[in-house]
Amino acid sequence: MPTVRINVKPEILSWVQAQIEIDDLRSAIRDNFIKWLHGEKEPTLNQIEEFSKATHIPLGYFFLNAPPQEDNSFIEYRTVDSIQLSKPSRDLLDTIDEMERIQDWMKEYLFDQSMDNLDFVGLHDETVSIESMVMSIRDTLKIEKDWYTESKDTWDSFKRIRTKMEAIGIVVMMNGVVGSNTHRSLNIDEFRAFTMIDKLAPLIFINAHDTDCGRLFSLVHELAHIWYGENSLFNDKYLESQNSIERKCNAIAAEIIVPNDIFVQEWKRINDELQLKIRKLAHDFKCGMTVIARRALDNNFISQKTYKELADTARMIYFQNKENSGPGGDYYNTALSRIDKRFLLAINDSAYQGKTSFSEVYRLTNTTRKTFENIIDRARGTAS
Repeated sequence: MPTVRINVKPEILSWVQAQIEIDDLRSAIRDNFIKWLHGEKEPTLNQIEEFSKATHIPLGYFFLNAPPQEDNSFIEYRTVDSIQLSKPSRDLLDTIDEMERIQDWMKEYLFDQSMDNLDFVGLHDETVSIESMVMSIRDTLKIEKDWYTESKDTWDSFKRIRTKMEAIGIVVMMNGVVGSNTHRSLNIDEFRAFTMIDKLAPLIFINAHDTDCGRLFSLVHELAHIWYGENSLFNDKYLESQNSIERKCNAIAAEIIVPNDIFVQEWKRINDELQLKIRKLAHDFKCGMTVIARRALDNNFISQKTYKELADTARMIYFQNKENSGPGGDYYNTALSRIDKRFLLAINDSAYQGKTSFSEVYRLTNTTRKTFENIIDRARGTAS
């Protein structure tokens, strides 16, 4: 029986080419695709399925008559190391799609509950001073200037701020993979966090592959974007951005995490050598060495070169410690950390009221029945 080959439209193949990095493909898959692209050979169904799996391009796209109209307008807000990039990965696009589905569900749920719009979304514009923005955010979150003194460490600071944000209506999600697919790890070099603005259900997504310090900074940086009412896709490693909003969000995040007047006072008080001083201050402010080093740079206490060395060292130490600590961790606690508790409890209530099917619940939360029941029990025990 002759092999059945599929006539994929040339414009579809050209569109696919623009979505992928051909050099990243295995040689056999890459060579086949180049032949399809040049019209030298038509693919079999098995070859298309293999290519779809390797690139995460949806299988159905290959059978369209014209390229799909994907809405990638969100990507225009992306800043990666202060450089605008144009080709997002399928992992990023699929994560954004997943978060849009969650946000849409939450918006509909809150609308049905007759909830009011959140007045802090887009509350201020760029004309408002950094000091006023910081005060507004602190007041809304109900945190003091030295809020960090109540934290045990950087991770505890992250959880504390996240809980405060969820309490005022911000959906905070976090993951290191696409959905529950452990083979599709999210690349920290592509993005650290993003924000999707909505008056009812603003959503922040944090890339779990970042350091604890990076997660904390990204969380507060994205919070500032909500106050400006602007979508954001962020991977500025606390460097000087060319974008004025990014610079302001960096400044706001830094001031909330490490108030500058307290920092300067403590910097002058501690007389240890530089590395030890940075570590002591990172411990005191519960924020990690990188933010402290950047604060020192902002105040001209260290050079740009020294800052980079300190930041690189801090990142290396973090991941070495993480690797040495082994896999560890509780599966259900990890699953719970990925999902906004308010969303989790809302979708559970909706399911038991018969308004949302359990299959939809498991799809939106990337869980099974057993996993979902376990994390619901834990969420009820920890939700504020």
